Amino acid sequence: LTFSAEDGRTISLNYNWNRRQCTKFNGTSYISQRAAAAIYSEEGQRQVRENVDGYMKNADLIRETLKKYGYDAAKFSEIRQYVIDSTHATGIMVIVGGESIWQYGSLKRTSYIASCRKSVLSMLYGKYVENGTIDLHKTVGELGLDDIGGLLPIEKTATVYDLITARRGVYHKASNSGDDQAFAPERGSRQPGTYFLYNNWDFNAAGVAFEQMTGKNIYDALQEDIAEPVGMQDWSRSLQKKGGNLTISRFPAYHFYLSTRDMARIGYLMLRKGKWEDRTVISEDWIR
Repeated sequence: LTFSAEDGRTISLNYNWNRRQCTKFNGTSYISQRAAAAIYSEEGQRQVRENVDGYMKNADLIRETLKKYGYDAAKFSEIRQYVIDSTHATGIMVIVGGESIWQYGSLKRTSYIASCRKSVLSMLYGKYVENGTIDLHKTVGELGLDDIGGLLPIEKTATVYDLITARRGVYHKASNSGDDQAFAPERGSRQPGTYFLYNNWDFNAAGVAFEQMTGKNIYDALQEDIAEPVGMQDWSRSLQKKGGNLTISRFPAYHFYLSTRDMARIGYLMLRKGKWEDRTVISEDWIR
């Protein structure tokens, strides 16, 4: 197909259409070009100034807060560059005196929480140990906990306390990796409570024991006992899920999915010895 231009030339319609498409969509998309052009309109300039003013006010607030607590803003600039160059951090939040004095990255983005999950579970245990719902002296055998291939008689004498302190003497493989199983002694060679090994089997079994003795799902307990009392901003019960290879071990891993600012709330709760405002969320005795 062809058409006639104003100067009388005959032009291929296919060629002209291709030129149009390439101009609009190759490289920077046409919609991006229009958006860029809009920046230079009167309304666009107003919105840009408004946006920049917001960032500048935040920068002033951070600078004044740093001064208030005796910190050097220039040093935090160096820290920021170190974080960018030398870590894989997606979000950092520094809190002093209940105020956020420095931030990096996305504070709202939820991340997969692995090793910290053990500390969070220990926090959850406190309330139920103190009210008698959980007996730390109960043994694995008394709770009826067993695993693929069976546990040895000596392994069944490990207590719940041994589980949460990673000294249970059970060297069965966990359903998930990321521990020191490669350095585990021979099964049955250590008396429970006498030898520390960072092994996910302990922590996963401690999660199962918690749910069995309390009758609560770990994620429901976290929501009711910590997330809601401290006002977590990005907590989502629907995001929480257990995982692991259950053909290796029957006990799944209970990983959490939390944002930086919600993790900061957990840290601040512990710094305040379990108090949030005027409410005791976790007793000081348990934290000690």
